[in-house]
This record gives sequence, structure tokens and C-alpha cells, in this order.
Amino acid sequence: MTFVKYGLLLSASAFALTTAAFAADPEKTSTVKLDTIVVTATKTETPIEQIGSSVSVITAVEIEERQYQFALDVLRAMPGVQISQNGSFGGTASIRIRGAASGQTMVLIDGIEVNDPSGTSNSFNFANLDVYSIERIEVLRGPQSTLYGSDALGGVVSITTKRGEGPLSFSAFAETGSYGTSRFGGTAAGSDEKVNYRLSLSTVRSSGISKFDENLGGAEADSYENQTFSAAAGIDISSNLRAQGSFQYSLSEGEFDNSGSDSYDALNESREITASGKIDWTVLDGMLVNSFEAGYSRTSRDSHSGGFTSPFMGKRTSLSYQATVTPHDFITLVGGAETEKTETGADYSATTNSLYGQVQVIPFDGLSLVGGLRHDNHDLTGVANTMRFTGAYHLEATATTFRASWGEGFKTASPFQLTACYTSYGCSTGPNEDLLPEESIGWDAGIEQRLFDDRLSVEVNYFSQRIRNQIDYQGGRYENLDRVNSKGWEFITTARPLNWMEVSANYTFQDTHENDASNQLRRTPEQAGSAHLTVFATDDITLGADLVYNGEEYESSTVMLESWTRVDLRGSYRINDNFDVYARVENLFNEEYQDIYRYGTPDLSGYIGIRIH
Repeated sequence: MTFVKYGLLLSASAFALTTAAFAADPEKTSTVKLDTIVVTATKTETPIEQIGSSVSVITAVEIEERQYQFALDVLRAMPGVQISQNGSFGGTASIRIRGAASGQTMVLIDGIEVNDPSGTSNSFNFANLDVYSIERIEVLRGPQSTLYGSDALGGVVSITTKRGEGPLSFSAFAETGSYGTSRFGGTAAGSDEKVNYRLSLSTVRSSGISKFDENLGGAEADSYENQTFSAAAGIDISSNLRAQGSFQYSLSEGEFDNSGSDSYDALNESREITASGKIDWTVLDGMLVNSFEAGYSRTSRDSHSGGFTSPFMGKRTSLSYQATVTPHDFITLVGGAETEKTETGADYSATTNSLYGQVQVIPFDGLSLVGGLRHDNHDLTGVANTMRFTGAYHLEATATTFRASWGEGFKTASPFQLTACYTSYGCSTGPNEDLLPEESIGWDAGIEQRLFDDRLSVEVNYFSQRIRNQIDYQGGRYENLDRVNSKGWEFITTARPLNWMEVSANYTFQDTHENDASNQLRRTPEQAGSAHLTVFATDDITLGADLVYNGEEYESSTVMLESWTRVDLRGSYRINDNFDVYARVENLFNEEYQDIYRYGTPDLSGYIGIRIH
């Protein structure tokens, strides 16, 4: 089953409906959402038409409509993003943005970095991140170190959790389905004139599938269980002083087939904690906002395999101050200082002190220019200085937005890379403590055109990025060996032709190579895309279809994974103001595919659930 077959089928159906709808009475149509506010790109609330960077945003409403379970499902459907997971139901899931390695993407939860310092490359495991408490996800593509420092060499994924709103209310959901899977959760939330609060708990259990592909002989299912507790609160201490904080704890346990074989089972246990606290103090009639923030994240992992237990622990503690100054409507100045301490269970610790500054200027209506500088001092790997410049021009008369950006990125070596030395594999001189930071330079340019009275949006982006000093394993330790070049195109479209229909799709073509090799970069398909159709059949019935396509990709220089296309169906029915029932069918055409070589993925499966508002 190919992308062409099902992609054309879904696209043709959507195009036919959309064309007919655009010819309908304008009074009966709604517009594409224009009031999107982006925070990640500039660290201030900025309308998306003033953003020069490539950014995508998805909200809790869309997440619920598409019935996503985990953040990795959301990200897989976003442009320029690839997910690799070694077996569904808890298998380790990593992310690449425009070909950048998984450890080169910074992941934030409520502004706090959660990348795991105890991992090989500081990457974040998306396998356990439930969407139930998520309000929005912003994906910022391209080098972003000027605002975010190390780990943001390839991009940033920023996750914001929900806040309480209105009188105290309770909500819950429960679902069950294939592979002995059950998922349920509940929330209590509310607010008054000064205080908002939320408490949430969710859990998922599954008998799972064999992590080792059943088509290769995998027969024993590998179970998975996850519980997530999340809380958030905020208070207006006075008219110009506000405090807010959030906390999230996740406990996961999953079986896996070691080394992608069914010879014996192993078990992973993971505990993840994220906590943040922030105070905003506004003075000078709103011209200056002082933001003080403290953050803490900790990941503890125990891997039980072959009678042995391997413990891992990584934590980050951070303090920051940011000043946002708006002396006039046409200029915004942002400056900040940060300090972060990174520790692992191997008695490793490092401190990074940073300063950054940014200016955003709107010289005339429609044009937004941003420039920034950053200085980082890592006490083990030295100093890094980065710059970034962006521009956006929104032409109101034709509803056209032009965007462009140029930026630098860097990533310091991970604790594992700095301390690894395996004599049995050739390491005789000790670990490489002189590893240079990975560095990148990237630029992109794009155009977004809105048509039919803003009911259709079409966006095209071109990007190019060069990474040098990329760290790789050789001779029992890590060395600065690789150069990576990535370039490509992103095509994104969103339409709301009628009140009862939404259509969106994206397609990415990327050419990524390491050290001028002829093969595409490992686990980075040349082509990828997704399409989504939602129909509000009545006031109470919502139907939808989702398609995800992943092109051929190299697992190694000699192993190529075949392309695959997965189609899902979904629907929900609102019984009354307090109850919804919903159902979905995943992998409708029973596509047989591997996300990572030798690891299996679910066959045709189904789920049904209920929501209580």
C-alpha cells in the first residue's frame, strides 16, 4: 500500500469537498484561524504573522479531535519532524527535526528543559509523555541556540500544560481497545479573580505487542504501563505581580526485547519529574516585565536485562532572569541571564552560565525584524557565541506573509560522550575530554498565502543547514568526526472551507547526508507527510481520517526500511453537554511496517472511549 494510492485518494476527496465549499455562500463559512500567538520563537507573545522562523502549533482542541494518546503521535504528524520508536507501547522514541539528531532538539515543558543528561546524547524520550495535560505544542525548526543555548542546535519542541479556568469543574475520560489496552484519567480545575489551579491524573496499561517484529518470529507480547500526575497553579499577588508554577511526575514500566530479538525479555522502569516556578513583576506602566524562573527536571531509569540492573539518573537545575522592555509599540527588547547545573548518577556535574539579548523592531506596518546574540560558558567544554536574525513581512492587501531566518546553533558533548572509554573496543588513551561542541549554521525562507477570504492557507518553506564537529563513536570513545548537510522543502496547507469541515496536510522533502556520503542520513526519510480531514457532520457528531506517510529510510549503510503509509479513522458523538463517546480505528489497511529495523508495529486495531465534562 503506497502513499500515492491513499494520499491521492484522501487528497482528491478533500480537494473536491474544499473546492465545492469555497463556492458556497460566504456567510456560511468560517475562516482559517488568524490569531495564533507564538511564544517559543521570540520568548515573548508574538502574533504568528510577525514570526520569521518556521514554527508549527497544535492545540488541545486539535489533539482531542484527532484522539492522540502520546506527544510522539502529535509530533509525527508535524512538518519537518520524524519520530523513530523501537517498538510501540513504551518503546524508546526519539525525534529528528530537518535531519538533526535526536540529541540536537531541545524539549521544554512549561519552559523547563527536560532532555535527559544521562542518555547517550542528552535526547528526550517521548514514549511516556501523555497528552492529557497538554494545552499546546510549538515546534520551532532550525538552529535556536541564541535564545535557548545548547541542545537547540536543530530546533525546539515547547510543551505548555493546561491551566484552570472558570468555576471549579471536574472532567474525566476512559477508553479501552486492542492489545488489552486501557487508558483513563481525571482532572479538577478552576479559577477565580486571582487564582487558577489544576490537578490531573492519567494512566495507560497495555499487554502490548512483541517489540521484536512478529513477522521475524516475535511471539511474546511486551506489556507497558504509565501513570502521570500533573498540577499547575497561579496567583495574582497584586496588580503587577504574578506567581505561577507547575509540576509533573510520570512513572513508566515497559518490557522490551533486548537488541531487537525475541531471545529474552528485559524491563525498563522510568521516573520523570519536571517542576517550574515563575514570578512576573511588571513595572513602569507595563513597559518593563521582570521574569524570574526556577526549574528542575530529573529522569531516573532502571534497565533490567539478563539478571543485571543498570541504573541511570540525570537531572537539571536552572535559574533565570529575563527583562522584556517595550519602550514603544514598534520595538521590544529582551535580555536575560541563566545558570544551569547538569548532574548524572555517575558523579558528573557541569554548570553553564549564559547571557542573551534580542531586539524586535517593526519599522512600519507589516514588517518585523528580529536580531539576537548569546554567550554561553560551559565549565567543561568552554565558550560558545551564537547569533540569529529573522524577518517577516505581512502584505495585508494580498494576505501574503514572507518569512526568512538565519541562525547559529551549538551543542556541548553529553556527560556520556565525555566519560565513555571502552578498552575492549580500542580505547587506550582514556575518554575524550576535549570534545568540541557541535556547531550548525542554518537558514530558511518561506511564503504563506491566504486565499478565499482567509479560508485557505498555503505555505512553502525552503531550508538549508550545515552541522560540523558532529560527535560520533569510534575506537571505543567519542570523537568529533562528522559533517551533516541538510536541505529541503516543506509544503503545508490548512483549510476551513465550511463550518463543518477542516482539512490540513503537510509534505517534507529533505536531502540529508553525512560526510558527503551518497546515502541519505540514517533514520531520515527523503519524503514524509501527513493529511488530516475532520468533518463536523452535525452539532453532535464529528468524523475524521488521518494519513501518515514515511518514505524509504536507511537503518544502516546496507539496510533500507521500506516506505509505509498508515490510515486511521475516528469519530465522536456528544450525548449531551456532559458526555461524549468516541472511537477510532488505527492502521485501517493493516500496513506491515517497521519504524526501526527489526522492531514491530501494531496491526489493524480499534479503541472506544467516553469523556465526561
